[in-house]
Amino acid sequence: MTSQHQHQQSDEAITKSTNKSKSKSKSKSKSKTKNKNNNKIILSPNTNKQNQRQVNRKNDQRVLEDRGWSGRQSLRCKVDLPFMERPSNNTLNQNDVLAAVVATATIGGTVAAICGSVYNNKKTVIYGSSAACVGAAAIAYQPLLLVLMGSMAVSMSVRTPPFLSLKKMFPSHKRFERKYDGIKQEIDLFVNTEMQNIVPAAETFGGLNRRIGGGGVKAPKNKIINHIHTTVGVEKGVGTIGDGDDSDCDVRRINHSVDNGNNRKMDRMWRVHTVKILDKYADHTEIRFPTLVKLLKRTPEVVACLISILEPGVHIPIHNGYSKGVVRYMLPITVPIDDQDLYLCVNGREYQWKEGVGVLWDDTYPHKVYNGSSSHRVVLYMDVLRHDLSPTMASLNRMIIKAAKRSGIGDEETKRTEVPMRISNK
Repeated sequence: MTSQHQHQQSDEAITKSTNKSKSKSKSKSKSKTKNKNNNKIILSPNTNKQNQRQVNRKNDQRVLEDRGWSGRQSLRCKVDLPFMERPSNNTLNQNDVLAAVVATATIGGTVAAICGSVYNNKKTVIYGSSAACVGAAAIAYQPLLLVLMGSMAVSMSVRTPPFLSLKKMFPSHKRFERKYDGIKQEIDLFVNTEMQNIVPAAETFGGLNRRIGGGGVKAPKNKIINHIHTTVGVEKGVGTIGDGDDSDCDVRRINHSVDNGNNRKMDRMWRVHTVKILDKYADHTEIRFPTLVKLLKRTPEVVACLISILEPGVHIPIHNGYSKGVVRYMLPITVPIDDQDLYLCVNGREYQWKEGVGVLWDDTYPHKVYNGSSSHRVVLYMDVLRHDLSPTMASLNRMIIKAAKRSGIGDEETKRTEVPMRISNK
């Protein structure tokens, strides 16, 4: 009995001690929370908004990193004729048809000429040699055809959605987003001081961008879409976009000569500045963009880097990119906050940029851009080598890139968009 009584007493003592420790820990936690509440810094509404924007930006980055942007079907992003929405992630397009014709003429003609000479068939030799010469002359005149030929081969073997996962396809994007503030500061300074000297996009790639909206084919008169953009343009004082005539197909003629309110006419357009193409950097880039150039040199998979400026009221007509061997990474530098009239359309799906939030997509899908806002849109974009190709396709892709380097495309493009440095007189 005494032993049982002693055991009961010891159990009661243990329970009392545990209860005391729990009450102490509770009181400590309460005192901590009180102290925290007492020491809490009251933030101003502006800092709360800034913090919320940073949180939103990080959340958006996580979504785009993990699974890419699925996009949403949009009436104002309807794919215009002669382009068609690409089903089943199949991006074979007009550029691939052109590449197939040139490749058939060059390679097929050469093979036919060789076979004709072996079997003493003069007609075959003449026709084959003529076709091979025409194909070779076309490539010599426009070296970009080499890129299109490689893109055609990749397009036939690769099926990926319009928007892609940053984590899987371009993990190095984090380098640029970590240094976003420094990159933005450099680009903002350049754009603000050199805007009128930055070359129109129509003058790039040997003039191929002059009529990117369909080679002179009139854009369809979509009354609903035209009404949306005309109304927005009038309300914001930026002119009209997408008027349904031939100007939709010619980026040089969109919203030129807009009255700025002082009876002076000013041109608004899509402008680009080349930072890097292939292994060639534009002159003065290391002075203007030291942070950006340093990161690019650490990221060899980036084969091209450009600054794209879309002025208020300007529409980039629907078109396809030139190479399936690369994917396009966009890092928005200047984007009007919460403006619903500035957006990218890819294969009928709508995407709206947010400053500092990168996005990765396949520009061989038909795409177009609308800036119905009253501000400039500035985006840094990079073409990144695909690493999801088979060994055969990867080696072909590298071979095409090497051939493009030897052709001098990089030198030509950097010269076309070059902006001379100003010499300050002290």
